[in-house]
Amino acid sequence: MSAFKIKISTLFVVFHIAIAQSNVFSFQKNIFEKMPVEYLNAVKDSNLFKTQIIYTEILRDGNQSIVFQDHFWGDTSYAFYPASTVKLPTAIFVLEKLRTFYTPLESLLKIEENNCLIHKNYAPIFYRKKKEGLSDIAKLYDVSKDKIKLINQNTYKINCSRLESFDDILSKMLIYSNNAAFNKMYDFVGQLYYQKRLKELQINATIRNRLYICEDQSTTPAFSIFDSVTNKVLYKQSKEKNNVVYPENPQKNQIPIASLQEILKRLIFPETFADSLRYNLEKTDYEVLKEYIKMRPQDHTCFRDSEYITQSENMTNYLLVGFKNNISKNEVEIYNIVGRAYGYLIDCAYIKDKKYNKDFFLTCMIDTKDKNGNYGYEWGMPFFDYLGKAILNFERKK
Repeated sequence: MSAFKIKISTLFVVFHIAIAQSNVFSFQKNIFEKMPVEYLNAVKDSNLFKTQIIYTEILRDGNQSIVFQDHFWGDTSYAFYPASTVKLPTAIFVLEKLRTFYTPLESLLKIEENNCLIHKNYAPIFYRKKKEGLSDIAKLYDVSKDKIKLINQNTYKINCSRLESFDDILSKMLIYSNNAAFNKMYDFVGQLYYQKRLKELQINATIRNRLYICEDQSTTPAFSIFDSVTNKVLYKQSKEKNNVVYPENPQKNQIPIASLQEILKRLIFPETFADSLRYNLEKTDYEVLKEYIKMRPQDHTCFRDSEYITQSENMTNYLLVGFKNNISKNEVEIYNIVGRAYGYLIDCAYIKDKKYNKDFFLTCMIDTKDKNGNYGYEWGMPFFDYLGKAILNFERKK
């Protein structure tokens, strides 16, 4: 080969290396150096704010085989209180159990009376239509009037174990982030099933309590499943007790964000994982769950029983939407689960940019509490907004 050809080849290789290096992602270079000063404490002072971020590039070869390239900031293996993000694995396990019972989503669930059932977070709030009397409400939900408690002129709650379909409960839990719906699904799944499946799936997480304090978190009440048309009993399960003694923090769920993002990855791209690490779901189950976590309360108007129905979109979207939503749904789809409690803000998302044909995973958790224990949600939400848009812009320029 001539010296000229060797020189040209060398320049070609160097050119491609330079392009590759220009696309190498760095949180410090690509995000933090350009970040507004008011957000820098979240990523500079690890003693003040616990900040964890995982950005995953999705690489595809000519055969469309997928490789995940993860980028980490902070200790992403640190287990924290996951708040409402616990609803995602719960929904997955609900559909798994329904598959084992051979019962459809339209089936009706009745949980037997128990000490936790009377808690206010087990009885969701309903919005009352104009001129709607107690008799109308009782007839609508097939309950006696003494089970209905008026909160004020416009709202009420029902203190009873009434029948609801799994489809209704799951959509309330995931679309509206309704805690009462989660508590019912927690009781349906049961601590023993959580423990068994998390271990089998090799997911580092602990799910052991409802989203409120109850004296007995470890007992799963008896329940029955009914056919939605004939009311025939399809399945019954007796009360069960989890006798495992947890060594620390007995009232708290714990999920590292690395585990949370792993749960979402397996939902979006199950084919990239070994059979033993996949969920026991059919294709239609995956599609249902993905639709639930993509839909927003503003897009779903079937229910009146959610305190979130009148809230802004950032109640269920932090990344890209946390401060100012100027992202078109026709351009970008967000499949995500969020959590907010005790000063923590969490968003775990798969983001699909249809306009630029890009997609990626982004998960972030920040502890917004200051040194005095005051929560900083008001600056935390814009932080998520900035982070999501910065990663989206990086993807678009690759």
